[in-house]
Amino acid sequence: MSRTVDCDVGAYLQQRRAANFCDEDDDCVEIVPEQCLAPYYANVASAAASLRGVERELADRCGVMTSPACVRLPLGVPRCRRHRCVTGELDREARKRCWPSRVPLLELGRSAVIYSRPEAPPAWNVSRSAHVRLDEPAILTLHIEPRGCVLSQIDLRLDPSWLREFPATEGAMTLTQELEAGEYLVLARNAGPSCPVEVTAELHRADGTPVPAKYHGLQYLTVCD
Repeated sequence: MSRTVDCDVGAYLQQRRAANFCDEDDDCVEIVPEQCLAPYYANVASAAASLRGVERELADRCGVMTSPACVRLPLGVPRCRRHRCVTGELDREARKRCWPSRVPLLELGRSAVIYSRPEAPPAWNVSRSAHVRLDEPAILTLHIEPRGCVLSQIDLRLDPSWLREFPATEGAMTLTQELEAGEYLVLARNAGPSCPVEVTAELHRADGTPVPAKYHGLQYLTVCD
């Protein structure tokens, strides 16, 4: 006797809608599921309510592929309108010399892939940096693993006046840095052609207790020439 697979996605779509709330543009991020499901907007601080488990179960139940080759076009720059994240765009003047660039917010304990040589021209599906957002002082541990190249340097930036440069070693490396609250950029550099670099972040307080995951998703930055 054949078994009927329940692929009703109504409850999942309701959960996606519930994750989409905001008070300002910076509250909005784009979520791209690991499975070949459509991307969606969500609140940046909703990592604790991530739908990753729901999406994995849905994919297993309904035969949805999980593949890095699954290409999905970006939703575009999000704007907060009536407490919902919707697709917006740069203003007309900014579009003359600026473009949007998606960067991952490192979700603690999970990896993200960025590309070295951040001075190279960006593409919509390539992240040149990853971000770590902190609400409190913490000790950041970064696990860096280049894929197919030798890195020369790792940069950790808060703003133009705060920069830590770490000389890279061949192969995988681990970096540790005490940080104050703020949003930090992680950049990888090398002398040769750009290559993918896997970055995983861990955060602990000074007493050793882990900082719970709060932020996630892809945020859009405005890059100008």
